[in-house]
Amino acid sequence: MKKNPYLTDLNDPDDCIEKFVDFDRDAGFIKERMNLIVEILEPKGTHELTYSTFYKGDYAGYHMAKFGCESMIVGPGEMEVIVRGKKTLVHEGDVMHFGVYNEHEMYWTQDTPWVGFFHNMNICAPARNKKWAADHNPEMNDKDFADVFSATYDSIGLEGAMSIAPEVDKSEIAEIRDKDFSLDSFEREGLLAEQKIGRWETEGMYEYWRLTMKKGFFAESSKLNPRGNVYYIQKGSVHFKIYDEEFDAFSNNIVFIPEYSKYRFTVNEDDSVMYDMYNSCLTHNLVNELNTVKALYPEKLKDKDYVESLKEKYCCYITASGVLN
Repeated sequence: MKKNPYLTDLNDPDDCIEKFVDFDRDAGFIKERMNLIVEILEPKGTHELTYSTFYKGDYAGYHMAKFGCESMIVGPGEMEVIVRGKKTLVHEGDVMHFGVYNEHEMYWTQDTPWVGFFHNMNICAPARNKKWAADHNPEMNDKDFADVFSATYDSIGLEGAMSIAPEVDKSEIAEIRDKDFSLDSFEREGLLAEQKIGRWETEGMYEYWRLTMKKGFFAESSKLNPRGNVYYIQKGSVHFKIYDEEFDAFSNNIVFIPEYSKYRFTVNEDDSVMYDMYNSCLTHNLVNELNTVKALYPEKLKDKDYVESLKEKYCCYITASGVLN
C-alpha cells in the first residue's frame, strides 16, 4: 500500500501500487518479483514503471516487441545479454534500451534487480493475467498459458541464440549504455547532466538523463507541466517539495511528479545521483540551441524574454536552478 503518493521506497516491497510474483510451478521456485510503481496514462500512450528482481539462473528468451519501447537501469548484480546476435555482460549502473523489433535475450548470472520504464507495452499484463488464469484454471501450466497469451501479447518469440552468440564488449552494442557513457552532456554550477536515452529512441515521448549533483543544487518548476515527471534517486539524498508536501528521497527511491504540479528539489548530499526518467522537456535540443546562440549571438542570452521564448519552444518547465549558498 502506498504510504506517500509522490514517493516509492524500492527497498520496501509493499510500497507500490501493485505487486506480482511470477511463479514457475514446474521448477518450484520464484522466477521474478515485480512491483508496479507508477502507471501513467495520457493521450499519447501508456507508461509503466516497474521494479523487478530476477534470480540467478533465470532467463528471458530471445524475443522482440511489436510496439513500444523499454528502458532499464541495472541494479547490483550481473547478467548476460544478447542483442541482435551479440552477447555481453551488463552490471550495476548500466542502462539498456530496446525499441520495436529490437531482438534481445537475457540470462541472470547473479540475483539482479532493475528499474524498468515501458512505453506502450503494458508490461504488467502478463503477470496480472497469468495470476488470474492460474487462480481460476489450476490445471493450466506455464506453457499452456504462454501459448494462449502469446496470441494477443505484443511480443514475438525467437529461436534462442545464447549458445552461439559471439561475446563482445558492451561498447559494441548501441542498446547498452555503460554507466560512464552518455549520448550528450552539459554542466552547470553544481550539476553534471548526462543523456542516456534520446527522444528519437522513444517515439518522441521522453528522454533519460543522469544528474550528478552537489549539495545545495536546486531546481524548481513554478509552471504547470501537463506531463509530470519521474525521478529515480540512485545515490545520496534529495529533498522535494510538491505543493505543500515535503519529504526526503534517498537511494533506491522513486519520486513521481503528477501532471500539472509545481515542485522544487534541493540536493542534501554531495555527488548525489538522480535519473530524470520521464523528461518532457526537449533538453537535448534546448542545450544545443543555447550553445549555438552562445557561440554566434552571445548578446541574445542577456535578453530574458528571448531565453524564456527558447524554454517555451522546447517545453522546459524548470523556471529556476542553481546552487544555494
